[in-house]
Amino acid sequence: MNGKNRLTKTISFTLLFALATGTLLAQSNLFERGYVILNNRDTLLGFVKDLAVRTDLYLSVTFSDNQAGTNPVIYSPYEVIEYYYEPGLCFINREIDWNNESGKRFLQCLVKGYASLHYYETVEGSVYLLEKAGEPLQYLEEQPDDPRLMDQPSVEKMRDFVSGCPEVMEKVNTLSNQSKDLIRLIRQYNRCTRADQEIVLYKPGKEKSFRVGVTAGLNLSYLKIHADIPYRNVNLKPGMGFNLGVGFDFYFLKRFSVSVKTMLVSSNASLWDYPVDDPDTTFREDDVLFNFLYIDFPVALKVNLTSGRLKAFVEGGIWFGVLIEQDIASQSTFPERSTTYTLDINRLKQGYTGGFGIAIPSSRRSEISFEIGYIYQKAAAGSSDGFTMNNVFLQMSYLF
Repeated sequence: MNGKNRLTKTISFTLLFALATGTLLAQSNLFERGYVILNNRDTLLGFVKDLAVRTDLYLSVTFSDNQAGTNPVIYSPYEVIEYYYEPGLCFINREIDWNNESGKRFLQCLVKGYASLHYYETVEGSVYLLEKAGEPLQYLEEQPDDPRLMDQPSVEKMRDFVSGCPEVMEKVNTLSNQSKDLIRLIRQYNRCTRADQEIVLYKPGKEKSFRVGVTAGLNLSYLKIHADIPYRNVNLKPGMGFNLGVGFDFYFLKRFSVSVKTMLVSSNASLWDYPVDDPDTTFREDDVLFNFLYIDFPVALKVNLTSGRLKAFVEGGIWFGVLIEQDIASQSTFPERSTTYTLDINRLKQGYTGGFGIAIPSSRRSEISFEIGYIYQKAAAGSSDGFTMNNVFLQMSYLF
């Protein structure tokens, strides 16, 4: 791997990384087609910003007459009756008094009709709100420890809210504290009351169970050679490499996901001022350069430590790689002593990985994650251990 090839790969990686970063920044706030209804009943048709920080959706709305978002206007809940944007997210203003918050806020519409169901979220928690015309709002707080069943105060509120429909009241005792079950119950209650108002169901914006995207980053490699070569068991200086590829995240239960990636990974190390037996031979400062290029397949289990939109996680798993290129260059002030050769190692390397990171929503449809971790890998070489590699990696992923 000569200097020109290394320079080309470095430039290619830098450009790809910059492109990925630009894509992330460009999509961190998307404008979706929608409308805003002002207090004077004027309706503005255009585009509404889908904010990266989800809790901000309840505090203000940003509107533009074009999808590029130029000349945006920000409205508060005191100026707007309702706003909507595709694919089915509706917010209305209401006066609330909950969890040390009071005043007008935007509430997300889940069901809108004779009986309505709304949702409100903050960093500290979230709440479902029941509403009937002429009656005060009823609050049902989410139970983060066990969302499968409601607490007893919420059960009593629900039974009182749907009183008059015995068949609906019977289902309250086994009702879960999840949006899809609450939506179903409120719609059944509206059908039971034969309300002549139209019932509009909006998407609750549930979390995705699968994401795919791109990943890129840097890795610092400490290489230890065990193969039978002149540089066996020498102390190689760590080298900076890169990783670039695609990733898949599969979410299950509430706090777990499986991450699968396919990446092009470059690792390198160097040996400086290596002593030789011949006193007439003088090596340059970068005596020996080790370069490896692999296609790697890490599989890791992620455990979310937080349950909010911004997630901190730890991860651990296995890491395989298939060698596609290797180059060991020995450089000397004597041209005849400079050479390039390869190690007789198996094409497959294997190991394990562990690390931690954070995932941040960049829009309703995508998220950015930053990870830092450790990789231990080894590759055999015939009857020897070949080499072992200790990596510290830093990665950024964009999943949608």
